[in-house]
Amino acid sequence: MALQNPWHTAYDYKPDYLYVMPYHVKQPLCTILDNTDDIKHNWQVLVKAVKKYPITGSKLNEIQRRSDPASVILDYYGSNLMTVDELYSYLASIHNSEACQELLGNYPILFAVQPRSRPIRIHRRGSITLECYAHSNEGVIKYQWYRDGISLQYTDSKLEILNGDYTYNGEYLCIVTNGIHMRRSRSTYIEFFSEIGNARPYDDEDDNYDDTDSLASSDLKDEPEFPLTIPHAAESGRDYHHKLPQFVEIPSK
Repeated sequence: MALQNPWHTAYDYKPDYLYVMPYHVKQPLCTILDNTDDIKHNWQVLVKAVKKYPITGSKLNEIQRRSDPASVILDYYGSNLMTVDELYSYLASIHNSEACQELLGNYPILFAVQPRSRPIRIHRRGSITLECYAHSNEGVIKYQWYRDGISLQYTDSKLEILNGDYTYNGEYLCIVTNGIHMRRSRSTYIEFFSEIGNARPYDDEDDNYDDTDSLASSDLKDEPEFPLTIPHAAESGRDYHHKLPQFVEIPSK
């Protein structure tokens, strides 16, 4: 299946946020998370897993007395600009497969793991591994990594750089497809500098996702073709990825 270069689509990178999740998507999800019989996977376990957006003990006590605790929890996460990808990752980490499937029924491709959005500085001859795990209910997930808008010879969920130097400097991202839709990950700027060592981010706060659940594995009849290049303005540096489309549909034959 040859793509008709969908990357010229003119709209900004806009991840899906919980606060705009439609009611018909949110309500069944809340019903699953409110299940008091499923104490290993319900909203209380989710709260413990989501350390990035902590909830105080007094607030939890108040929520427990509500008839709709999961709805309150998701509203709180939404107010903190949690994305649907983040929620999916946390749901996968607590092994709530029913909730994960509910989300995948409404979003064609979701990222369980993707590159961090903060730049990373690495000593020369250091090593780094970038990961991108996407899930879908349709087709086989395929991967293509890019640096500064140019496709690389990396087509797996991991990109590993060993003994790197300044020639590896640039903005990295991954584009995934299930044969029907394409979606790009967040991007990260990697900079190798003079001394020897391993990967070190600019700051210690990591917004990556921890789950590495298995990938979709159904068969595809058509082989999608990734674009060799995607828009990249050299002068925009680390911020160029905000100009790329986040999600496109593969044109029909």
